[in-house]
Amino acid sequence: MFRPGRTTALTVFLLVSLRIAIGWQLFYEGVWKIETQRTPTPWTAAGYLKNSSGPMRGTFRAMTGDPDDLDWLDVDKMANKWDAWQQRFASHYQLTDAQKAKLNSILNGPKEFQSDHLAALPEGVDLSKVGVISYSKRPSKSQPERTVLVVDGKRHLDGREYTRLLNMAPEAAVAEDTPEDVQAFREQLEKVYLRSSRLSYKERLQASVRGNPDVAGITNKEGESQQMGNLEKYQHMLADYEKALANAKQDFQHDHLQKLWGDIQKEKSSLVGPIRALDADLQKDAQALLSLQQLNRGKSPAAWSPQRTADWLTIAGLTCLGLLL
Repeated sequence: MFRPGRTTALTVFLLVSLRIAIGWQLFYEGVWKIETQRTPTPWTAAGYLKNSSGPMRGTFRAMTGDPDDLDWLDVDKMANKWDAWQQRFASHYQLTDAQKAKLNSILNGPKEFQSDHLAALPEGVDLSKVGVISYSKRPSKSQPERTVLVVDGKRHLDGREYTRLLNMAPEAAVAEDTPEDVQAFREQLEKVYLRSSRLSYKERLQASVRGNPDVAGITNKEGESQQMGNLEKYQHMLADYEKALANAKQDFQHDHLQKLWGDIQKEKSSLVGPIRALDADLQKDAQALLSLQQLNRGKSPAAWSPQRTADWLTIAGLTCLGLLL
């Protein structure tokens, strides 16, 4: 026999159970996303925001601040980003002066590269002919009279200059007959050459973008483009996609857009991937400077950006809505 009271009670019970289940799911999602923020790979809304479609596409993509990852390919913006990160990192982990100097050297490069102690220059060696190197006194606690070969930290010593300097102090036909001062000079020259060949992260960034003809393209002395780089190609692909998207009316046009979008993502990965890897290596090298006590401070906080704001708004929305339900 049909009983309205029992049916109503069952309906209420099921609706309340459904509400609690949905609320628990949303709350769990929010809490899980909060927990990931303490890990090396925190959750982010970037994926679905950057790949948004529909009438709100532009709005959602704009929430990321850099929907097409072009900032990763801007040397000046990346350098500024790393400078800000360096300050946060040093402050969070309370780096010592020695650690700060080492971190600055990793990021910006040292002011100069030095060889070990070299008592004297051999006869016939004229360093003034190679302006990037000098012979100077650099005293230390253990060696007050220490003199070394010094290479400008921003210029480095290239292979041609290294060979030219070696030719100023040639070895004898029989290695054992080479004068000791010549042997010492050649040994220290090799050391300072190898040390100066190490690039800072900012220099590696510069070489990866502006110094890479595949990325930046090739221009002549007048500044005219001789070969389009992949960065310019990527920007053209983005412009073509936006134009085609605005004019797309039929299904076959949207099918073509999906293929074009896939090609754009492949191009972006090939361009941005190496820079992201460079950024990850910088973080890893910086972490290697820390003591165990400093590591216990946890992860260095990220800078607030449009993307991070969107991430936390999503997390807060899920958590609060879950609690309310």
